[in-house]
Amino acid sequence: MQVLMVIPGREDDGASMVFARRQSAAVETAGCKVAFFFLASRTDPRLVSKEVSRLRRVVADTRPDVIHAHFGTVTGFVCASAGCRPLVVSFRGSDINPLYHSLRRNLADHWLRNTVGRALSRYAARRADGIICVSEQLRRSLPVSAQSRAIVIPSGVDLTRFAPMCQAEARAAVGWNENERIVLFNAGRFPALKRPDLAQQAVERARRESPDVRLVMLDGRADPATIPQLINASDVVLLTSDFEGSPNIVKEAVACSVPVVATPAGDVPERLADVHPSWVVDGSADALGRALVEALAFRGRTNGSAIAQRDFDVHAGARALVSFYDRVSRGAADHGAN
Repeated sequence: MQVLMVIPGREDDGASMVFARRQSAAVETAGCKVAFFFLASRTDPRLVSKEVSRLRRVVADTRPDVIHAHFGTVTGFVCASAGCRPLVVSFRGSDINPLYHSLRRNLADHWLRNTVGRALSRYAARRADGIICVSEQLRRSLPVSAQSRAIVIPSGVDLTRFAPMCQAEARAAVGWNENERIVLFNAGRFPALKRPDLAQQAVERARRESPDVRLVMLDGRADPATIPQLINASDVVLLTSDFEGSPNIVKEAVACSVPVVATPAGDVPERLADVHPSWVVDGSADALGRALVEALAFRGRTNGSAIAQRDFDVHAGARALVSFYDRVSRGAADHGAN
């Protein structure tokens, strides 16, 4: 089976859409032939129109069995507008969900862009032959007419890279003081989605009882090869989002057996249900700060590595995805024959 992966961003930007690139590599290992189409623009209407035409030409030349759009919004819209079939679209969180629980904040923060993005996602969902959601919450957020074509496959983790290692060795590798108490927070390239304001408030609350705590924020530009070391060098990983799909940083921390303090966003409660210790608390600075104090006092590692082996090995997810491709491809062929 040949799959055309449609991914937003530049091909040479290895830190962008890491989860899509990782999943694509695993799908190739599972036996598919994989080709790529990197979407050049998601903001300039003239370039987006040209990308629709370019994608049509690539599909006509390569004749893939399945086209897989990695993300909704403009990426899904371009694939749907190009008439790509059979089309699979992956939804991952911000392409379907609002940014915040607060209506006031949603209206104040890029309201038009986010509203248009979610509308484009719904358009793509209605026209997709198959849909991948990384959490059940996202599947339920789809248009009702699209939910029957959707399955849940959380993004997997490469367990050959994300695994427990000696914290002292990891700290030496990244240049951190061995005596610091490190809270790692992934702000990503679109930090508003991750609530860094709340992360800072939570750490300030924790400093009342743990004055030596330091917040380290990742900004989405770190070399992906260093992320396992950064996680292993930390005492706790913090997630403060209002909404998520299936946040990779949580699963990566679980795979490294590093404690996690998180809000109940996306599938986080499910992913941490059997991880001990872990903390899923309401999205207040006080609750998160108190949980950080407990996590920092633990000074150990969790049972997360075993849970990761059981629940989200990237290769197991790739096998499920290839099976879904096959079903979608055969279904589209049957539909075309009729």
